[in-house]
Amino acid sequence: MFERATCTNLKKLAFGDVLIDEFRKKNASAKPETLIEHANITHVIIKSSTTISKKERWLIDFLHRTVFFKRLKSFRIQKVFTDEYSPEITFDFIEKYGQDIDEDVVTKFILRHRSTLKELEIGGSGLKINQSLPPKEAEKFKTVQLESFIFSLDGSGLPAFLKSQNKLQTLNCSHIFKLHPRFDFWALTSNIFDCIIKNAPTLSEVKIYPIFISDSPRQKLLQDNVLSMFAVNCKIFSDCLALRKLILGLHAYRQEEDLANPKLATLMGNRLTNIQFIPNHILELCLPVEEYSRDELELFANSFPKFLKLKSFYFGTSQLNPLNAYLIKSLWIRSLLSLPEIERIEFHNGRLEDEEKVKEFITDICNANFGTDINMTHVYPRYTFVISRLSQHS
Repeated sequence: MFERATCTNLKKLAFGDVLIDEFRKKNASAKPETLIEHANITHVIIKSSTTISKKERWLIDFLHRTVFFKRLKSFRIQKVFTDEYSPEITFDFIEKYGQDIDEDVVTKFILRHRSTLKELEIGGSGLKINQSLPPKEAEKFKTVQLESFIFSLDGSGLPAFLKSQNKLQTLNCSHIFKLHPRFDFWALTSNIFDCIIKNAPTLSEVKIYPIFISDSPRQKLLQDNVLSMFAVNCKIFSDCLALRKLILGLHAYRQEEDLANPKLATLMGNRLTNIQFIPNHILELCLPVEEYSRDELELFANSFPKFLKLKSFYFGTSQLNPLNAYLIKSLWIRSLLSLPEIERIEFHNGRLEDEEKVKEFITDICNANFGTDINMTHVYPRYTFVISRLSQHS
């Protein structure tokens, strides 16, 4: 697959639903005579349109046994949802008859490259991390220090990574997964929040926006208190002094085929509390919510004039609950439009307090700031404001 004299300019390897053409019944346990070292590949990506399974572990095992990536910076395992045909027959055959692989081969691959690895993505049901490592090997998890960690809530071994991180810059939990009662989401979300608090000095981007599949109707999800499982108390961001991008949300669908149509969602936001504690040095803020406090929203809006670096703002409530509708106060719009760096403002499922007054604000701001243009559109149920300015150097 690799030769020392070839592929010297290769920087990135990407595999999609790859099945290594060997069952290795004879040679699976044999180590190659020499481990090939590749000095230039920095990114390895493995994508699967089925549950992460033996075929992905075969591939990783093959790479682990034959290649050492001296400068590997990014390793990503992704479960990709697609409308195209998924080879389920092949998948079932492999799971039933294919040769078993060391369940910790993914972990061992990560640990081998821990000195250079800075970005890790682990997502997809069936992915196994840190299953049966001896204590000395498991201790090495503490030396896997990442800058970017992207993960799915249904991946195993997440607590080990979350607890060991000290200098994360990006934390991204936004994969699609199937909701199962056996998952202990309460404990896992607690680990996520502890990780955010621990890495507060270095975090610049946080995205907690899981999307899950459950055949339960909306009312059953609410009765089961699903929103509490994923609720976010925004106080945890108070000390995130480097935070520049914050996206907090949640979506649920009855089946995978509905993913392409957001209107079919059964949940369209998260439960957020203490939003008034979101730091005001942020650049990009996106908050789709199912449950929130109007008093806290008011306190949050009162601080809009302090968001001097804000470029993009979104606040929206779920249309699935009529009680979620809210009043978009004219003063909120004026405060946001007056920010020096603002480029885009969106309010979803809200009613504008006084549209004519807002238009007057827009005219006044554009007249007072040469080269500034503000375009307001209303396509139910969303108000959008796009602000453009002439470059200072033009």
